[in-house]
Amino acid sequence: MTQAVPRQRAWPPRYSTISQSSKSLLVALLIAMHAVSPAHAVRIPFTNCLSDAYRLHEPTRLQWVPLYADAVFDTENEKHNLRVIVWGNVTGARTTTALPPPDDPSWKDANDINGKIAETPQRKDGYNTATTYFPKVHFLTYVPYNNDKFNFCNTSLVNGSCPLGPYFEEVDYSDAYKLPSLNITWDAYSSYAFASLAPSMSIIDGTRDAPQIGCVSMAVTPDLGDLSWLLKFLPMTVLLFTGLAVVFSAIFSPWGSSDIFHWTSNYGRDVDLLRLVTPGFGDCLQYIQFIALSGGLTLDYPGFYQPIVSQMAWSTLMFNESFVADAPSWQSVVDGIYVTNATYGLQELGQLVGMAESRDIWAGMMVWLCVCIASVTVLVQGAFAVQWLFRKINNTPEEDLRSKNVPFSVGNAVRIVFNYFLFPIIALSCFQLVTAGDSPTYTIALAVVTLIFLIIFAAYLFYLIIRTRPKSVLYDDLPTVLLYGPLYNTYSDEAAGFALIPVFLTFLRGITVGAVQPSGIAQVVLLAICEVIHILTIHAFRPFQRSTAMNAYHTLFGALRLISILLMVAFVPTLDVSEGDKGWIGYIILGIHGAALIFGFFLNALQTIIEVAARMLGAGGDDARGLTRGGLTKIFGMRQLSRRNTQQRNTGPSRASQLSTAAMLDVDDSGKSGYAMPSGRVRSESGASLGGLMNPRHRSSSALDSIDVYSGMPQNVDSSSSYMPNTPGERSTFSFLPSPSAARHHPTQSIDAADPYYRPPRRRQTMNESIHSEGPGGSNTADVKGANPAGVLGDSADMGADISRGATPAPPPAGYSQTSIPPNRPDYATREVDFYYGVRGPALNSDGPGRKLGTGPADPTGPVATASGWFRNLFGGKTKEKGKGFEVVRSSRMPPAMMARNGGESPPEGIPVAMGVLRNGPIDSDDEDEPRPRRSPGRQPQSALLDDNGDPQDS
Repeated sequence: MTQAVPRQRAWPPRYSTISQSSKSLLVALLIAMHAVSPAHAVRIPFTNCLSDAYRLHEPTRLQWVPLYADAVFDTENEKHNLRVIVWGNVTGARTTTALPPPDDPSWKDANDINGKIAETPQRKDGYNTATTYFPKVHFLTYVPYNNDKFNFCNTSLVNGSCPLGPYFEEVDYSDAYKLPSLNITWDAYSSYAFASLAPSMSIIDGTRDAPQIGCVSMAVTPDLGDLSWLLKFLPMTVLLFTGLAVVFSAIFSPWGSSDIFHWTSNYGRDVDLLRLVTPGFGDCLQYIQFIALSGGLTLDYPGFYQPIVSQMAWSTLMFNESFVADAPSWQSVVDGIYVTNATYGLQELGQLVGMAESRDIWAGMMVWLCVCIASVTVLVQGAFAVQWLFRKINNTPEEDLRSKNVPFSVGNAVRIVFNYFLFPIIALSCFQLVTAGDSPTYTIALAVVTLIFLIIFAAYLFYLIIRTRPKSVLYDDLPTVLLYGPLYNTYSDEAAGFALIPVFLTFLRGITVGAVQPSGIAQVVLLAICEVIHILTIHAFRPFQRSTAMNAYHTLFGALRLISILLMVAFVPTLDVSEGDKGWIGYIILGIHGAALIFGFFLNALQTIIEVAARMLGAGGDDARGLTRGGLTKIFGMRQLSRRNTQQRNTGPSRASQLSTAAMLDVDDSGKSGYAMPSGRVRSESGASLGGLMNPRHRSSSALDSIDVYSGMPQNVDSSSSYMPNTPGERSTFSFLPSPSAARHHPTQSIDAADPYYRPPRRRQTMNESIHSEGPGGSNTADVKGANPAGVLGDSADMGADISRGATPAPPPAGYSQTSIPPNRPDYATREVDFYYGVRGPALNSDGPGRKLGTGPADPTGPVATASGWFRNLFGGKTKEKGKGFEVVRSSRMPPAMMARNGGESPPEGIPVAMGVLRNGPIDSDDEDEPRPRRSPGRQPQSALLDDNGDPQDS
């Protein structure tokens, strides 16, 4: 064996017998083998964990000072061996006497141990304890490697012997082998990917006091391996899936549109469509950017944290490209261990991505940003060109595409900059100014120009949004929506100006991350303040419509960001938190972010796709109420999944009353207190409206006597309907209502029951004629008039007289239980005039677009009114006497001059009665009017009571 080695070395290749091509191949092979062979070890940062009281004592005490550290982790072999080497030197003295100069012979005297580490320093005193070396490897708060103690001098010390004195020459890292060293060798038998190991070395002196004279700790982060691809593409998958759900719901939902100009800008802004498309692609991207950039603060993170979040740096347009320095890529993984060498957090993040120089971070981001904007612009212009050619070939009437082309193209650029990448643009532009000393002048100038342009353009946009009057232009004008809509098109009508707050907070976050890099604790404080402001403004303004639940979503995301930032306080270097504790906190933060991505975005997008697909297959449709609004609980709730009534045969659209049980129990919008009519307006309804629901009598409070089709009663389809005054035979808006001649039947009979009955307001003459006459032969008009022939439509004024308006209602049919008939109470929820003139708007506290409470100081729920009522109650103000249930406060009387100018005039012919009864003068008040003279007792003729206009006669 010993002879074989010289024999092999004695056989050099003869280049004269080897061809030139063979030599080139051999050289290339050797170079390749050298390139792929791993280095012996990689230099890693470490910490001198010796206590400050001992280390900084004056005069300096005897101690081991670590200078360099190397580590290597075997990721290929199944043993996964970890080897750590620490080179150091000796300094300090055992006594308070001054140490001799370096050339003094005492340093070579083995009996003189002052200023030296000895094996048994107190042997002369009979104390034979040796100086001991304790190696450990920590994982979080566990100690997987805690081997027995070793003799420092005989077993652990390398390149040195005891008594070990100081090495007096200056030594660079390249000559570290000249120094004495300690090492740890441990077979981990696990890859420890997604984790960090914390090796530590401790030296205990062999004296009776047993002081710790040496301590060094470090963090070793093994390579993530295949997990790096999972961490890179899993957030990207969530982002793409969220974007797919947004596009799918915007196009294929019942409230969506296939028009790209509409679904990209949320044009029309249907509440349910906004619920489906939020939180959207931009919200998810911004959260991923926060995860990545929050890992770029100047903090002492646990070893695994930054390598994990750096896998999401693609969201901030940070890639392994060098556009300015033209430097080779930084090898972040050497010998199976992550390694960086930077001053600031963003520098470390850039090195983990692959950028060796910090000057490449901003330049690379701006290049990729311009590529994104240019690519989208080219794609849009190509689509417009194809559309123009298609119209040209098919001779389609031309459309002015310029009115959409420019706003759509510029709007996409606004969306990319302000909705998608504003955070990294501001952060990395500010960081470019921090590292100005290492960057070219032109990159600094361009970064300043970028910041100024964004600030000016943002100020102009929000000035335009705030000053636009009326606000409906921002939502109804398609070019405006295409241009600026991405900034505010998910907010409610009155909250368009709220878009200023997220942009302002994004500016502040970017400045904090980029410009405040020298102070990590300041970064944490400012980011926490930003999240607190965001949560408070969301609750103060509530910019999103309630049914979209986006106020809750953004509050939740803000709270999660705030919690993660507060937990990062443990990473502040001055707090000196142990590596194990920081590791637990790092896992908690990553768990919070993972839960936000999975539950806040991925599952929400999956639910959106399922709901839209279910609606496309017919779920959520109802022939009585139309399309059911709301989420999956409204489609597949217990009420919808209950057994259907198979006996009911309803082949046509339902004409159920708005007082029907189904409508009363419909809770598709808990915020609405009324029932949505086909016109989209909302009318109020209450339980009192059912007072006469089961009553088959004619009632004087309303002409709406309906039997609910959902109560098991058949339906009587009556082709006759209500009519407008003076328009015989015409179909009105409420043509679904039955005619006055529709017969009322007992609910238990086999024939169908009539739908809600409506009597149009009658002319004044008819009203006067319908009043009971005083004469003995006087009778109700309905008893004198004959009914029209079946199927012939008459004048509404004549038809109105067919209704019995007597004070005594008709008795119930035979066999109908008297106890089952609810009392004929007034119907306060329904007005006949609503059916004639159209339904009233939604309640003031509803989400309908027509009625809003935000009306300035008069808003009864606004802050002014609330504060006023609170102060009034606080200081004992009273508005009424105790014991009164309520009091009516009337407005002041109209001035006589105004009343004389207006005058009481009769409405012209053809104006409905409901308009004719409007007064021009003040409302009569029981408190303010003069007492009227008493009339003589006894009944007077009808002609003496009212004049031709229906007003009371003067006494």
